[in-house]
Amino acid sequence: MLNPSVEHVANLLDDMLARDLIRLHPIKKAFVLKDLLRLIAASIGSRTSFNKLGKVLGLSVDTVKEYISYLEPASR
Repeated sequence: MLNPSVEHVANLLDDMLARDLIRLHPIKKAFVLKDLLRLIAASIGSRTSFNKLGKVLGLSVDTVKEYISYLEPASR
């Protein structure tokens, strides 16, 4: 599938988050992980920080760092 639909990609993302990350890690607010991923994707090519992401999501800097550490292996 060379040009997957937006719906297909969204379903893949939901599956990855639900099966791989939320099940494996102690994530208290699972919906925030998806929001964090969207923010990171939207900021590709621009500078952002853990502090800025935390403020937007209402999370501590430590929680943002922890959640990103969960996402990193999934991106490989």
